[in-house]
Amino acid sequence: LANASEMALVFTALLEVALGLVHVMSHGDSGGSEDLLPLFRILRLVRVFRVLRVWRLEVFAELKLMIRGTIGGMRTLMWSCVLIFIPVYAMCLIFRELLDSDDPIAMEYFASVPGAFFSVFRCIVVSECADTQGRPLFVLVTQENGWAFGVLY
Repeated sequence: LANASEMALVFTALLEVALGLVHVMSHGDSGGSEDLLPLFRILRLVRVFRVLRVWRLEVFAELKLMIRGTIGGMRTLMWSCVLIFIPVYAMCLIFRELLDSDDPIAMEYFASVPGAFFSVFRCIVVSECADTQGRPLFVLVTQENGWAFGVLY
């Protein structure tokens, strides 16, 4: 397979040179916009992939193993993000819809769905649940809107 790819690269390079010569001989030095030469220049970038043959060396066996493990762990990471996202989003919607619109704290942190999601995420995942003055956010929300919001939190 490596020899076939090398032959394909050599063939495209020779074809590019031949088409360049034909183009110069037929059109002179000025070229038109209908040139196919940029296509062959892009195909020459395939030569970069020859570097990938280095991966066959035994020195990179452990690196390949680490990369395969990382890629395999992406599925687990994706599902853990989904498992974190769903309850946080549900609480975000509950707080957004049920908090009193007269409460300035609620309107500052839960006025929109993205703002509410960020506030709930910050409180639950990051454990940084304070307003800009350092007061605990859900204590303030519970004082204004009732103990049910504190229990939900």
